[in-house]
Amino acid sequence: MSVRPLLERTEASWRIDRSALVIPPHMVVSGRAEQNVSLVGDDEWLLECAIARPAKGHESRIRFYRIADIDERELIREYLFLSLHYEPRDEVRCRLGTLKPGSLMHMSIIARQFLREVRETGLQLHEIDQPWLDHWLSKKRHLTPATLVYKIVGIRRLALYAPLMSFRGLEITPWGNRTATRVAGYRRGGENVTPRVPEAITAPALRWAMFYVDYGIDDIIARRDIAAVDMEARRQRVSPKVSDQRLRAYLDALDTAGSGVPVTPQAQPAWPEICKASGLGVAVLKARSTVIEEAMLRLGTERPGASSRWTSMPGTNVAWRSHLPSFSSRYAFIPGMAACYLVIGLLSGMRGEEVAALRRGCLRLIRDEHARIVRYELVGRIFKGRDNVDGAEHHWTVVEPVARAVSAAIRLQDHLRRVIDAGSSPKDDDPLFMTVQTKGVGNERLTANQSTKYLNYFVKECSKLANEMVAMAPDEAGPITALYHIPDHDGEPWRWQTRQLRRTLAWYIASQPFGVIAGMLQYGHASAIMFEGYAGTSASGFRSEIEEERRLAQLGDIVEMYEDWKAGIDPGGPMRSKLVADFTRIRNKIGDLPGAVVGDRRHAKMLSNTAVTLHPGFINDCFFYADHALCLKVKGADAQPAFTKCQPSRCPNSVVAKRHVPALRSCIADAESMKSGKNVSPIQKHAIEAQLDIYRQLLEQVER
Repeated sequence: MSVRPLLERTEASWRIDRSALVIPPHMVVSGRAEQNVSLVGDDEWLLECAIARPAKGHESRIRFYRIADIDERELIREYLFLSLHYEPRDEVRCRLGTLKPGSLMHMSIIARQFLREVRETGLQLHEIDQPWLDHWLSKKRHLTPATLVYKIVGIRRLALYAPLMSFRGLEITPWGNRTATRVAGYRRGGENVTPRVPEAITAPALRWAMFYVDYGIDDIIARRDIAAVDMEARRQRVSPKVSDQRLRAYLDALDTAGSGVPVTPQAQPAWPEICKASGLGVAVLKARSTVIEEAMLRLGTERPGASSRWTSMPGTNVAWRSHLPSFSSRYAFIPGMAACYLVIGLLSGMRGEEVAALRRGCLRLIRDEHARIVRYELVGRIFKGRDNVDGAEHHWTVVEPVARAVSAAIRLQDHLRRVIDAGSSPKDDDPLFMTVQTKGVGNERLTANQSTKYLNYFVKECSKLANEMVAMAPDEAGPITALYHIPDHDGEPWRWQTRQLRRTLAWYIASQPFGVIAGMLQYGHASAIMFEGYAGTSASGFRSEIEEERRLAQLGDIVEMYEDWKAGIDPGGPMRSKLVADFTRIRNKIGDLPGAVVGDRRHAKMLSNTAVTLHPGFINDCFFYADHALCLKVKGADAQPAFTKCQPSRCPNSVVAKRHVPALRSCIADAESMKSGKNVSPIQKHAIEAQLDIYRQLLEQVER
């Protein structure tokens, strides 16, 4: 039985010139004209000359010889050439511009996948109809809308290029006059479509990352140094007589020092520690276990020293791991590399490619006249919106944990260099994040794809370690789970992407100024403007992202207050009467009849004017009007609320919502505990009682 061909050749009135250059001259990067050598008919197209920051070779070249079917090979060749040179326009709102060379590989993959799916149905390309495409789309709904848009656009190009190709292509207009974004369910409207990492996932992941930065990387380096001693001892192959002498000398030294034999928590000999101290391999030591056991009875035992003991996780009494991974340096150190990347990316406001482009010498310590550190800066490059290959130099002011992450990444890199005996000394201009190879560290900086893989591997490893900790210490399962368990999202592990980090930080700054990140880093009262110095300047584009997130957060908070009010939960605080009046007006306008449906968009639209001045707070919110603000001494157009001077029970701008109740109760409990302290003076008790009265008043107002 013969198989029908996928493609049917046709006589087109136009043919591509196979001797022409693939890359048009205007697309060539400045200074690379001599690299523009690929001709249309070549079996391989080299695209580096037109890609400002080329990735690895497989991403910057098209290898047609890998396509076995000759007809499919030529169709893909024509398809990609037209994508570069031809801008199709039709009557159904499908205006597609020419592609950039860096997108050709991606579009080639999309087209080939689609052709393979058509072939599997036994149809020819020109026989595809709209019901078939609708069925195809229904099977792709598990993909993100953004991914679907790319696939739909790729299919539409097949249809729009059909009259110019040597094969019968799609003879319909896929999905008619509907835009690709609408077909895919992709929503724009100014809202950042990059998902933020949920708070329940961010908090434990950041705790793990900061632990790696401060302790975990050094722990693994120390244990691998011990393992290296073991390997060296094995290579020496000393005689049994010399081995016995070394072991006796080691045990005599313990006796002289009054020390016991180091053991594990399970009271077994701590072989790595004994190996390091004696210079003998583990196999040699285990063959003399009887001697060591006798020494344990005679000298006693003690837990291993710091050089071989795994650090306990903060908030627990449990070591973060029980043994050194047996796998290669590649896998042992990827979590450490990813942890440093996560801390920098999540707490600096830098884009993923900007983090990946950092150099070893990027950290600057800014000191005052007394040599005290007053701030930390990272010197890097900004690439977004810039055509030059190297980007533009930029300085980010960052928090101290970011500086620690940079230092940890350098220590990790130096260790990997020692492992592979790199020979050359590291330079300040070397990449901070390099690919981790099987035998150590590579010579290329991380790409966006590798960074994403490293992040997901890191989170997977942390989840495994948390489960192991619970298994080792079931009595501490509560704090371990609360602090370090990384939950799934909608039943699946969260898929981390580097671009999520910047958006997540922007959301925290705008929406949770007193939330997890602020608490972990002891930022205190923070607003978008206060955070700007920590999270990048306006030149980096980060401030605009914060402001957009703040706008969305304001709308969300005010809609929540409105819904609470409709449910009978009135807001509290001096601002209550004005807010209730606004809510009443809106409800009267929208209507509140039985069966009436009011969408969030309409809520938000009508409440947007009220939300403009909203500033979220810990125990109250501020609907900031400078003329009424009690926190300001000087009123002005650029004035901002001063939360440290807030008078929530008196200021006309203050309002208390249902979401403030847990914080108020916590403040009351803390104040009562403080008041009952032994060393509290009468004056202090009076001040605490006055503050308690304020907390209770606010709580009563929102709970009545």
